[in-house]
Amino acid sequence: MKTLFRIMTLFLTIFCFAGCDDDEEVLATLDVTAANLDGTWKLVEWNGAPLQEGSYCYITFSRKDKTYKMYDKFSSMYSNLKTGSFEIEKEKDLGYVISGNYDFGNGEWANSYIVTNLLATSMIWTIKDTPSDIQKFERCDKVPEEIENEVRDF
Repeated sequence: MKTLFRIMTLFLTIFCFAGCDDDEEVLATLDVTAANLDGTWKLVEWNGAPLQEGSYCYITFSRKDKTYKMYDKFSSMYSNLKTGSFEIEKEKDLGYVISGNYDFGNGEWANSYIVTNLLATSMIWTIKDTPSDIQKFERCDKVPEEIENEVRDF
């Protein structure tokens, strides 16, 4: 009887610890480097909501020379292509911050962005000076051909 009681106590203890498993899987994030940003990303959410129908933003980063190509369409009939260079800095209190310049002397980006939750498939950008402005990007294979062609036609 004592043996049965000990076995039951042992199993009860094991089941109690098994029930304490954390349900949320913690994913390891990547360092924000040009190598980890390299490739094409699509803006899928802005402040928790999907983009309006017909709007889009694709950005392709090149790690080799720290340049980008951005195709966007917001409240316009036509796509826009913007090109330039980008920089990533690690700030003590904020973490990784990305900023950039436009080609052809068109100046700096209007905002710098804190990059968080960088995974192989997604990342979050938050405007440095406006923490309530949050954008979610997801990695994609490439900018759709019809968007590239639309820009070339102009």
